[in-house]
Amino acid sequence: MGWQQEVADLHQFFEEWFNADCPQAALSVLEAALDTDFSMVTPAGDTLTRSQVTRAVADGYGLRPGLTITVDHYVTLLEGPGIVVGRYVERHDLAEETSERVSQAVFRRDAPEQRLRWLAVHETWRSSQ
Repeated sequence: MGWQQEVADLHQFFEEWFNADCPQAALSVLEAALDTDFSMVTPAGDTLTRSQVTRAVADGYGLRPGLTITVDHYVTLLEGPGIVVGRYVERHDLAEETSERVSQAVFRRDAPEQRLRWLAVHETWRSSQ
């Protein structure tokens, strides 16, 4: 699976999770996707660990009914043995509110499985729509 599909699949999970369109046991999808060394820089500039992100997502189950998430404008920045870096635009629509962010993600490729795991994400609010 390419990194673009990994991004699309995880954001589909987020949409289902925040709409409560999946069982709570589906949190295992997120846990399996994130590398043990995962970290995230939020649009506000805060750095979160894997456990902080997982807890925040778990606490948000069903709290954003009607949320839709669209991901596009994929750009591969680097692809090499064991690592992929990509950038994409993420759009959240909820009721009459829309937000966009540009995200850059680093993936680690597991050697035996060739599975991509999220190692880091840096999100920035997009001001020009």
